Amino acid sequence: MGINHVLLELWCLKKIDEHAHKPYPPFCTGAADPDYPDDREPNFNCLRCKCPFVDFTTCEDTFCYINENSEMEHGILFDYESYPDKVGRWKQMSVEAVDRTYDELMKDVKE
Repeated sequence: MGINHVLLELWCLKKIDEHAHKPYPPFCTGAADPDYPDDREPNFNCLRCKCPFVDFTTCEDTFCYINENSEMEHGILFDYESYPDKVGRWKQMSVEAVDRTYDELMKDVKE
């Protein structure tokens, strides 16, 4: 069995005019933004339940930490369109940072 990890950027279309009058689905678990209590943040549940309001795009060239809820807790998106000649360097530095951090953590675990 093959496994692949895919990072997507999700958004909720619920507040778009054509959907605004429709209720949130009963399975909606998106946390409301305190500044906008009627808006909910999309999450994995939206994909799993095939929410009619969820949409997504790819999220390439992003270096991030994914938390226990499978949500990006911290991330940096590299603007590859503005710096196309630096994408290779971004990839190299990102891979090195992951490897270095993992090696450092494993040293701590062994101590």
